[in-house]
Amino acid sequence: MLGSNGGLAQVAPSVLYPATGKVVRLLQSYSASRPVVSADGRYAAYIDFHLAGCLRCGDITVKNLGTGATELVSVSAAGAPSRTGRNGLAAISADGRHVAFVSNGTDLVAGATTVRWRVYVRDLDSKRTQLVSSDATDPSLFRRTGNLG
Repeated sequence: MLGSNGGLAQVAPSVLYPATGKVVRLLQSYSASRPVVSADGRYAAYIDFHLAGCLRCGDITVKNLGTGATELVSVSAAGAPSRTGRNGLAAISADGRHVAFVSNGTDLVAGATTVRWRVYVRDLDSKRTQLVSSDATDPSLFRRTGNLG
């Protein structure tokens, strides 16, 4: 699709919501990246660069495709948005309850002090984040599958 300036037009990231068969826009802007949808089709997890306020950080966000409600996943141990590193490569469980992501932040769980890429899983029901991997220096080691078993 060509934009009015002759270049390619940007399209805000969207996903199909199976319950209605309609396409749901994740954000009104173009700041959502790499969306993955839960197996039941109710939730989408994605990287949101708009919330982070910087192009390097990225916040992991989950959107309920039926209600439109969003929840920030990449939060510090204190419950505030994580701002000590970069977050990315989200995956979501079949029912949308658990979201895994990689981060090199140091404020996601108590005691994380090294700036290395690690895998975290956030339980959206209990509002708890767990470190589930050891240190890694290269985020490409984590293959993006999109869904957690």
